[in-house]
Amino acid sequence: MAFFGVFWAACLLSLCNPIWGVVNYMIVYQVDPTDAWWGQPLTEMGIRFSLFAAVFTMIGLIVARKHVPHARPSFSLWEWGVVAMFLIAALNTMLGIGFGPNARTEFEKFWKVLLFTLIFSRLASKRSHFKIILWTLVGGSLYLGYDAYTAPSWAFVLGRLETVGGPDFSTTSLK
Repeated sequence: MAFFGVFWAACLLSLCNPIWGVVNYMIVYQVDPTDAWWGQPLTEMGIRFSLFAAVFTMIGLIVARKHVPHARPSFSLWEWGVVAMFLIAALNTMLGIGFGPNARTEFEKFWKVLLFTLIFSRLASKRSHFKIILWTLVGGSLYLGYDAYTAPSWAFVLGRLETVGGPDFSTTSLK
């Protein structure tokens, strides 16, 4: 219930200041209620927490525009580089390896990470927002550390610690 309450509070706060949407998204990916024993009732509801966090953040970017830091230039060189990297990945997916099931999954993850990076870089450019992000990383790291420390022995598979971390953690170091 605590996660559910914090999640929805952060969704509503992101409508006032979108940095809370970024924090919410980061917490969802660090805590991932779908794999925790306490998150099974939430899993059965079928809610995609990361999607809701992202949607509320996007709405917050529009509704709470005054809390989005102004940047000059409006699109920096590295951000154009991120867009170029996205276009190269899209062309490679369509012309190179083809748009099969694995390519589609990886491409979906890729554009989500790039979009999050662009939003994150804009919102975390203020010192106060950056501190909020750092404390979110500290809190999430402590949670992940505790989760890993208390993991049962069956969670160690082929030198990996499974069932710890967010939904995309399980595919981060596959061979």
